[in-house]
Amino acid sequence: MKKLFFIATIIFALATISSVFAHGTKEVKLSVNKQIVASGSKLKIKLIEIKDTRCPEDVNCVWAGNAVIKFTVSKGKLTAKTFELNSGIEPMSVTYQGYEIKIKDITPNRKSSDGAENVQQNVTLTIGKMPKKP
Repeated sequence: MKKLFFIATIIFALATISSVFAHGTKEVKLSVNKQIVASGSKLKIKLIEIKDTRCPEDVNCVWAGNAVIKFTVSKGKLTAKTFELNSGIEPMSVTYQGYEIKIKDITPNRKSSDGAENVQQNVTLTIGKMPKKP
């Protein structure tokens, strides 16, 4: 009986994992004022702005800080919609036309020596198809 329960648990876990991968998650890398079309989703995404107040990587801070990105998304002939995402506080993801969009990474990480100079940063987003509701 224990073996049957164990096998059923493994089958359920594998089915869940394959369901997640079946929907596919894509990664796209953006720089400010650049637009891309995410393959597979046909979403047009344009990064408008990055406000990075995260703690520089070479400093020990009390609070890790937060980065905010502002971007537009459109699909087909639909009017573009503007969103803001955060790296450390909500909202950390948005849903648009059945896709969930999240920040994966913002590079390069800031350093204390960067001072007042703006470092050209890039954002990597993950785009995943949301499962259809029954």
